[in-house]
Amino acid sequence: MLILEIKLYTVADTLSQWYFSAPAPGSSAVVGRMSNPTRGSVRQALRHCLTTSFGSVAFASAIITIINFVRRLLRRGARNNIICCIINCIAQPILALLEKFTRFATIATAITGQGFLPAARAVFDTLRKNFLQTYSMWWVPERVLGFTVFLFSLSWGGIVFGITYGMTKNKDGSAKWGVPTVVGILCFFLMAYVLSFVAGLLLDAINTIYICYAFDKDQRCVTHPEVHSLFAQVTGGQGLNEGHGAGIRRPIGQEEGAIKGCGWGAGM
Repeated sequence: MLILEIKLYTVADTLSQWYFSAPAPGSSAVVGRMSNPTRGSVRQALRHCLTTSFGSVAFASAIITIINFVRRLLRRGARNNIICCIINCIAQPILALLEKFTRFATIATAITGQGFLPAARAVFDTLRKNFLQTYSMWWVPERVLGFTVFLFSLSWGGIVFGITYGMTKNKDGSAKWGVPTVVGILCFFLMAYVLSFVAGLLLDAINTIYICYAFDKDQRCVTHPEVHSLFAQVTGGQGLNEGHGAGIRRPIGQEEGAIKGCGWGAGM
């Protein structure tokens, strides 16, 4: 779990450096924020993770380990006991939600540079205002990516099975099913493993961009208009520039002509 949390933190830190360091044209986080924007750096993100934020990452991984342990206990107890089965049905969604929130809190830690608990409070307050959007982000990307991984792996395994079957067929046309079947199954699992890793990175990236978007909404500014437009369409929400009033809103507390950006950034 610690390795997975380090991966999540590194992805979140790297992407948040890109998201908040170079505002897009037309955004409310206008120039002047930094004259020489820095690009997202995996090395810098790893340094943050393994030094100043390592305690927060380890704490998050401990929470997820405990959650997974409790989930396994509940599943084991639900096999032979109807009461445990009912408790398991109620507890599993709650534990899944806690696990997802813990990952969101890790992302917030990477973005803000705060400790785990302050970052968790900040992301909870932010997401509480966008519950419906967060609910759709909870299950839609993971299900879509999981189905895509399975479909591609199955297709690849079938292709390899067909090729191997053609290569091992006897001259008299008789078939040998053993070798093609074993090779096809091995290729299926190998491809599923590789694609699952890639899908995990994509899911971490999607969650990170969503938290950046949520922080933008909380600050009432638009750092990347294209990201706001995309999430407004995907979640059925409303972009900041589409609600009350016209034009893009500036962050709360800014005076006219003094645009400074959203006040978020990695490693702050």
